[in-house]
Amino acid sequence: MISSFFDGRVRIRSRALSDPATLESVTRLLEAQPGVRRIAANARTGSLLVEYDPQILSREKVQMAMETLSAHLGEE
Repeated sequence: MISSFFDGRVRIRSRALSDPATLESVTRLLEAQPGVRRIAANARTGSLLVEYDPQILSREKVQMAMETLSAHLGEE
């Protein structure tokens, strides 16, 4: 699910994100999190690029959130 991960930026890909309704729902959920700066969503590729403030969100918290999201979307 995580295709690249750098402090302040993570890209996730999932077939489930190719569904516009799912992508919108996940985008709204992530946008509501403190520390998330920007999200670029693309249903065609099933990906999200999440830019976040590493001073507010630690790498570990982001990793845990992505694992939870992956489980929710039914992927390993």
